[in-house]
Amino acid sequence: MNQELTQKLYDKYPELFGDNPGVSMGGWPADPAIAFDVGDGWYTLIDTLLELICADFNRAKKAFDENKDPHLHDMLAAEQIHQFELLPDIKQVKEKFGSLRFYAGTFTPAQKHYIDFAEAMSASICDGCGKLGEVSSRKGWLNCKCQECRTVSEETHFHG
Repeated sequence: MNQELTQKLYDKYPELFGDNPGVSMGGWPADPAIAFDVGDGWYTLIDTLLELICADFNRAKKAFDENKDPHLHDMLAAEQIHQFELLPDIKQVKEKFGSLRFYAGTFTPAQKHYIDFAEAMSASICDGCGKLGEVSSRKGWLNCKCQECRTVSEETHFHG
């Protein structure tokens, strides 16, 4: 993903990436251009996924913080507060075998469902432009492209 779109994600989700754009958190490389090793066409898909992850995290944290029962709060604290300190622990976002791979060390079951759904959806979204696409192989490389981007890609990369 280009640096401008990557920076937008860093700026929009500081709770995931920290206050300093491009600064490593949770295993991320310091160069934001490397953080998302995918085509620009998946920007909206990844943005939506990160929004869902943050909403789930914030919803769970709010429910935990609002729990006024000290006994229950103490029982939940050991397990849940540990999750809140670590969530989400995003490791890497990349394309592999033509679809999105979103690696995170710690996540809730709901977040895992969001991740699985986004990964599945990526196999029908062109990683070049975001239009409807299809995973196919060309000279051993799998990627998800619409017909227009596939034609451009083939002309650019496979001729000459």
